[in-house]
Amino acid sequence: MTEIAVRAQQLYEEEGRPEGRSLEHWTRAEQDVHEMHPHGMAPAMMSDEPASEADRWTEEVMHLDQ
Repeated sequence: MTEIAVRAQQLYEEEGRPEGRSLEHWTRAEQDVHEMHPHGMAPAMMSDEPASEADRWTEEVMHLDQ
């Protein structure tokens, strides 16, 4: 799981697991992670996980609200 996915899950949990806000949590998580690592990707984001797996996570989160 990417650092962004972990942060999005944290936001979801912190806000009491609200329905229909996964895209908002994902977007906020991206901002948080980029603020923590302004000069590039965090080491945790540079995983051996294939790009298609990372894409799957993003696609899954973006389609949860539909």
